[in-house]
Amino acid sequence: MATLSSTKSFGNVLTLAAALLISTSFSAMSEGPVEIYKPANDIEKAAQDMLDKHCARCHQDGKLVKREKAAKGFGDAMQLDQLLGNPDRVVPGTPDASKIFQVIVNGQMPKDVFEGESDKLAPSAEEIDALRTWITKAAGECKVEAYEPKLLIKEMYDDLFSLPEHLRATTRYMTLANISSSCATEEEMEVYRQGAVKILNSLSQNSDVIKLKEVIVGERKDIIRINLIDLNWTPELWDYIISGYPYGIDPVDSQHKAMVGLTHTELPYIRADWFGFFGTRSPLYEKVLGLPDTIQGIQAMLKFNMRDNIYNRDVARAGFKKSGVSRSNRLIERHRINDGYFWTSYDFAATKGDQNLLENPLGPGDIFGSFDSESYAFKEDGGESIWSLPNGFQAYYLNKATGEFLPKGPTEIVQDPGRTDLAVANGISCMGCHDQGMRNAVDDIAPHIVKNKIFPSDVREIVKSIYPEKEEMDGMIKEDADTFLSAMKRAGLNANLKLNGDEMANALSNRYERDLDLRSAAAEFGTTPDELKDYLRGAGDVGGSIASQLSQGTVQRDTFETEFGSLVENVIDADFIKPTTQEYSYKTIKKNEVIEEKVDKFELELYAKTPAAEVGKTTTLIVKSTKDCYLTLVNIDQEEVGTVLYPNKFQQDNFIKAGTEYSIPASDATYDYTFQSKGVETIIGLCDITGKSLPKITHDFNAKAYTSLGRSISVGEKLDVVVPVKKKGKKIAVEETEQEAEYEAPSAAANVARTAIKIEVY
Repeated sequence: MATLSSTKSFGNVLTLAAALLISTSFSAMSEGPVEIYKPANDIEKAAQDMLDKHCARCHQDGKLVKREKAAKGFGDAMQLDQLLGNPDRVVPGTPDASKIFQVIVNGQMPKDVFEGESDKLAPSAEEIDALRTWITKAAGECKVEAYEPKLLIKEMYDDLFSLPEHLRATTRYMTLANISSSCATEEEMEVYRQGAVKILNSLSQNSDVIKLKEVIVGERKDIIRINLIDLNWTPELWDYIISGYPYGIDPVDSQHKAMVGLTHTELPYIRADWFGFFGTRSPLYEKVLGLPDTIQGIQAMLKFNMRDNIYNRDVARAGFKKSGVSRSNRLIERHRINDGYFWTSYDFAATKGDQNLLENPLGPGDIFGSFDSESYAFKEDGGESIWSLPNGFQAYYLNKATGEFLPKGPTEIVQDPGRTDLAVANGISCMGCHDQGMRNAVDDIAPHIVKNKIFPSDVREIVKSIYPEKEEMDGMIKEDADTFLSAMKRAGLNANLKLNGDEMANALSNRYERDLDLRSAAAEFGTTPDELKDYLRGAGDVGGSIASQLSQGTVQRDTFETEFGSLVENVIDADFIKPTTQEYSYKTIKKNEVIEEKVDKFELELYAKTPAAEVGKTTTLIVKSTKDCYLTLVNIDQEEVGTVLYPNKFQQDNFIKAGTEYSIPASDATYDYTFQSKGVETIIGLCDITGKSLPKITHDFNAKAYTSLGRSISVGEKLDVVVPVKKKGKKIAVEETEQEAEYEAPSAAANVARTAIKIEVY
């Protein structure tokens, strides 16, 4: 056990272990049985067995039980290689920082067990330990050459000058280099390429499709060339798109300057994953497609009238008690338009009174008027519409009952179980649900009403005329689905291509939403993890806390997006192109998400104030919780000995309030934390709501200032022992006495939030 002087010791922050991607199997294609990753050793097998038993039924494509698609967009629970490549799931070497471990050990997952909806058992201590051991030992680096911005620009520059002169001014590019540089496999990259091209076609008002094979350029096939004319976009629309783009880089070289001059825009290229997120959501989705702000405006744009068609019985309907999206009964309705088909739905918050389709099959409102039709008219709460674009792809629209546009459907009416917020977002949710075009529907209404003489003959006759027989409706749906699938094929896209059950556009969008570790952040700057780490070590106040969070663990997308510009000019030799208006951002979109959980989110944020610690210099930790709780900080040294840093003899009250950022030690504290030797330190943060969920930790501050926990199995990293001392006072010797009990997960885990960081001491 190392001896420290008057401060607490924090360890070195390793380059956050880049995932070891063993691409022996992959589940991108969903045309046949999903191929599950084959464990390479007993440690991997034990972890995968645990995930198979407790997680696969909701979170593994190909092994789902009682659900069509994976919950919350997480469909690769058994694909260990992919989990290691996703810092939003696993932080290699640090179990307590890994979300997949946190939700299990905290008693939040498996959700069906946690909520008492399953007779299955919760994971045992041995199974949880198997997962912990795998994450602890799962460290490594994939070797992919960084794609420097200048190299990327050279490839686009060369391509631009290879085009006929008349095409250059309207040529633009989207890049996937940040993804390919962060160790994505070729199978993943193919999903992302096709996803980007599908999104572009879904935002086009041109009658021709954009073909995959004609737009992919670059040596690594991670550049997509587009022409505004091919999409029926204007230069002004492109300028609106880039007005909110937060990743603009100008390497200040002649080739970039030439591209700007030829294309007449300050930013002729953007990232495809960014566009995959924003281009499929409000407000950009509606702006690019030029959609009006009411469903009445949509009808005028498409030159048809829904009420007239219903009155003339020139519609086809199917109603059902419950659909895969709506929580109550639902009605779908087909109209003919010049470019093909228009489908709309009528959705309801309940199934009683005028919202019960089995009693009220007519409407909306009193359309027919020739008899007491209003008595049999339903009253919907909103609707969702799908129609064919001129190129055969599909457009989508959500609206209130009044016709006003909705960017997201209310979760009490409709839900998308594949998204973390459960909300049906206009655009992206629809693309995921309708990846094969229109979906089959079986009508429950006409069979109930047509032969039921309780209903007037006029009602029965109208229902019979607008609710076709199953065979006729099946034919319409198939014909419309074939239109969409034909467009996909003409574009060179495989409609069956998925990534762990995720439709390709959703896969690209979800990629953007991931938390970032050092490796993935470096790829977004176009540099290497080591180069980024070297910069972050001396970042000081530049970029705020992002430098510290990246150096010690992971950073959330909204933080990274916000701070990117403050870092870029120092990380690489380039200027930052600041968005002109920033009318939309990741934070503004995500803040409106509705998390439908039976328990509130309980999360703990932890990082050291500086990206790395210098021997002999004071180190301060920053902590914030989403709930009031009692904080414990544990240091695990290189011999796997655990020591409680907080609370301690000098700070025994460890209660912290929700939403408040705490500095530990505080500026007026009577002790300091410092490191006395170089290395990597791991700090585990635990915050307990009850103050009673950590029974294995017993403090005796009369006997010793700092509680030692003895040999620990929780983290396979060693940290120097940290000793709290009074400021400017006599140093306190390290207490060698250890508690007999090893550090364990708390018994009332659902009351505890946890996280962990690694700190580099140099």
